[in-house]
Amino acid sequence: MPLAVHLAGLIRINSEKISNIIMRILGPILIVALFLLVGTVTYSYFNDVLPRIAPFYGIYQSLILTSLGLWFLFNILFNYIMCVIIGPGNPEDLPGFPKCKYCKKAKPPRAHHCSICKKCVLKMDHHCPWIHNCMGHKNHRYFLLFLTYITLGCLFYVGVSYPCLGARPRIATLQLSFVLSAVFSVVIAGFGGWHWFLALRGRTTIELFGIIGAPELKRIYDFSRGSWRKNLETVFGTQSLLICLMPRMSKLQFDGAYWPDTIHSI
Repeated sequence: MPLAVHLAGLIRINSEKISNIIMRILGPILIVALFLLVGTVTYSYFNDVLPRIAPFYGIYQSLILTSLGLWFLFNILFNYIMCVIIGPGNPEDLPGFPKCKYCKKAKPPRAHHCSICKKCVLKMDHHCPWIHNCMGHKNHRYFLLFLTYITLGCLFYVGVSYPCLGARPRIATLQLSFVLSAVFSVVIAGFGGWHWFLALRGRTTIELFGIIGAPELKRIYDFSRGSWRKNLETVFGTQSLLICLMPRMSKLQFDGAYWPDTIHSI
């Protein structure tokens, strides 16, 4: 083997190991950072915004607005915590499936090995450092709802706090919270919209990019159940959009290993 090729291989392997180590270290830091960001915005609302909007809107309207904000806050925290602690789900020693060449566990359809977690993940979409885990079958619904409610929460804060920006002297926490909420609302709305699109189509990011440029692989990566409502049921366990948006811990319809009602069950 030429020396240059050997060195290139070593560099690639080392870079992968280093990036994986960085991602493992980054996860807990980002979890703490998210709670600090949410805490800062919440503190700013009650300390800087509410005392200034109460005289303007009136006591009852301010209570209604605050109740709405607390609903967003509860759903942000509930879905984020569930997303982290539930995890994506990992294959058990199931018979009839091929073995992963890395972790030697069963590898059912839609499962992929994560080099950062060092295990296979059921219906893997991607590894997310913000939850210090992968997004997969079991925490998919919590991930989607977290993105949805944090977007709504950011937009809520931007809209309610905007009239207070002209306050003198300037309030540092108010200015900071407004900018963070405005930026995050745009970024996360785009990211969340992308994942809702995938969920309604019955695909993951890995499956979609597996099809792009290789139409002959469409059957391999096509796990749609034929309608957006059925695809929604796969993620949330219900076809009702209203119930999907509620904080729930109900059992999912599928186990993440077998996918009936798709072309793979024929």
